[in-house]
Amino acid sequence: MRKILIIIFLIFLVSLVRADDQDPVAVSPGEKTGMAIIEQSCPTFSWTAVSWAAGYRIAVFKADRFSLGLSYEEKKTQEDPVLMKDIKGSALSWTPCAKNRLTNGQEYIWFVQAVDANGNGVWSEGNSFKVITELSFASIEEKLKEKLEDSGVSSESIA
Repeated sequence: MRKILIIIFLIFLVSLVRADDQDPVAVSPGEKTGMAIIEQSCPTFSWTAVSWAAGYRIAVFKADRFSLGLSYEEKKTQEDPVLMKDIKGSALSWTPCAKNRLTNGQEYIWFVQAVDANGNGVWSEGNSFKVITELSFASIEEKLKEKLEDSGVSSESIA
């Protein structure tokens, strides 16, 4: 019985240590390998919760094919982030405002850091994505044409 209690206690201690070492995971937008295409210039960044975090920090860098697989520390030695945001509390997503919109056609890599009360923390692996907003404009134009035609506007007038 005593051995079982010791084993349970050791498992409990290991689970506490693992919780303290928990890293955040960048969920969206993007992919760990490859380059995801997104249609928004102000995408919502989301990540997993870290039990000890007092807040989170987002860093977005311009990227290229050489950026894939780099850590935050490696990317930071190459250039400064184009977007950096501190988020206090337990929020698990953030959307930049229009003045911080990302450039159409540009590739990016982003990281999230779980931050403790002293501002120290652990960075996630990067997620890569490319902003292509023309896809959205093309679908809006098509829907507008359909609405105008449904309202009786001729194809010649629309063109």
